[in-house]
Order: sequence, then structure tokens, then C-alpha cells
Amino acid sequence: MGKLSRPIVLALGMMLVAASAAHARNFCFNPGITSDYDHQSLAVVINYHAPRKGSCSPIYGFDIRQPTVYRSVSGTACLNSGGDTLHVNYLIQTYFRFIHHVMIDLNYPTLVGGFGEVSDDGSGLSSRSSTNPHANACEPQLIPVP
Repeated sequence: MGKLSRPIVLALGMMLVAASAAHARNFCFNPGITSDYDHQSLAVVINYHAPRKGSCSPIYGFDIRQPTVYRSVSGTACLNSGGDTLHVNYLIQTYFRFIHHVMIDLNYPTLVGGFGEVSDDGSGLSSRSSTNPHANACEPQLIPVP
């Protein structure tokens, strides 16, 4: 390699790292439940990376729907092979050790509409559902952990 090639390769590498870091941001997922306070969720996913078609990304963070109670979030976001549905599943564990199961299917790439459900035990028997789920970059980006 010539003397000029090395700086160009390093510059390109730094640009790629900067570009990939720009896509990692806090993202908010809402299953759209408005009728029952105990089944509402607004998950703040820290450093979210959208999955590629036919793949999944881990998600983790916290839920701010009930700001006086810390609620941790962990789960998975998967983009189907057709690239038109984002499947998001996560668990919310509360301060009182209750666990809520959240399932969201979002139209992709709009991330608006589809189906959202929050269940107490994952069976669907004690659940609330919505056809108005949505997701977007959190505003503001820096949301304090409760």
C-alpha cells in the first residue's frame, strides 16, 4: 500500500464507525393501550439498533408510563423477512416483582399501526390490546431513569 492509501482507508473507517453510531439512539415503543392504567407501557429502549430484514436485535431499557415506579424492560425486536412488519416483544419487571408481557407488531417502516398487547402472565387471558401501537425516536433523547 502506498503512503496515500493508508490515510484514505483510516478516514473511510472512521466515517463508517460514525455512521453506525448515529443510528444507535434511544427509541420509544408504545403498544397503544389507553384504557387501563396498569396495562399501559412506554418503553425507552437504550441505544436501539433496527434489525435488518429477517433478523432480530436485543432491546433493553426502562418503562416510563408509571414514572414513580422503576420498571425494567428487556426483549427482542425482529423485522420479518418481507421487511414490512417489526415484531417487538419485551417484558416489564416492576419494583414489586410483577411482570408484564408486551407484544407489538408494527407496520414497517412507518412504525405506526398494527397490533399491540400487554398481558399480566403471557397467556393473553388477562390482557389489553390495541390497534394503535407506535414507535419513534424518543423526544427528548435523554430521558432520566426513574
